[in-house]
Amino acid sequence: MKRGLIENPVGKAKSVLFTEDGLKESERLFQKLFAKDS
Repeated sequence: MKRGLIENPVGKAKSVLFTEDGLKESERLFQKLFAKDS
C-alpha cells in the first residue's frame, strides 16, 4: 500500500468538507499545478 492513501475506506461518502482556509489552499494549489500559464 502506498503511504498516505486510504485502501479500504469504511464509508462510501462521495463528498469531502473543507474549512475556508483549506478551500483557499486547494484552489491555490490547483491553479499552480493544473492551470495553464497565460
